[in-house]
Amino acid sequence: MKHASQNGTVKVNGTKQPVILAQPTPEQLVAAMHLAIHRIRRMSHEQRVQSLKEAGILTAAGKLAPGYR
Repeated sequence: MKHASQNGTVKVNGTKQPVILAQPTPEQLVAAMHLAIHRIRRMSHEQRVQSLKEAGILTAAGKLAPGYR
């Protein structure tokens, strides 16, 4: 009796087909940048500093993180 190898035919549960995302158009990029700038301009100074700390750009002491020096 000949046994077939299962390695090539076993289906792995939970695997998904790769998703190919469409590239944004230049108009969409411009719109997103305008929205981001508008959102940042509405922030107070304290909110901006807190946002930069949460993003890891500033340290807890308010200095630039080593990766941004």
